[in-house]
Amino acid sequence: VLQMNAGADPARNLDWIERRCRALPEGVGLLALPEVFAVRGPPQALRAAAEWLPGPMTRRLMALAASRRIWILAGSLVERGRGGRLYNTSLLLDRRGRLAARYRKLHLFEARLDDGRRIRERDTYTPGSRPVLVEIEGWRCGLAICYDLRFPALFAGYARQGADLLFAPSDFTRATGRAHWETLVRARAIETQAFVV
Repeated sequence: VLQMNAGADPARNLDWIERRCRALPEGVGLLALPEVFAVRGPPQALRAAAEWLPGPMTRRLMALAASRRIWILAGSLVERGRGGRLYNTSLLLDRRGRLAARYRKLHLFEARLDDGRRIRERDTYTPGSRPVLVEIEGWRCGLAICYDLRFPALFAGYARQGADLLFAPSDFTRATGRAHWETLVRARAIETQAFVV
């Protein structure tokens, strides 16, 4: 799991990821990146960084996965879709750098923070339409992103399909993260009897 605090410059964020990946010890089979690993900032920065898949950021990660012979869970990037739609999308790349799965965040976050700011992902993103279960070398893996953690039915569905591992790359706000993050992760793990990354 590679923790990072991405900025508004996608090239710089990917440079940092590549340097860290080159320093991984031998034997690492999977690298998991956080939500919005490629660009983090106001909606205009997200829109500017949006790409059709596979775009420049995706291709860089594909090359990295292939060169290191590792799976990469690209926590989320901004996917450009038809009709001007944008999706908060998680990608799973295999050891050859091929796209093994794509998951578009189903549940979009909305909250009013203590300082009065309002966050509405729906103002930027379109929600996805389906859960995604994929196999990684014998492990059945359910894909989710951040706020999806608050919806146990998604994870229960993965459990019914035999999921061993659940991914929930996240960019939780400080306040809700401090109050709820660990509790939600533990709850989904206990309910499903699966590992949560």
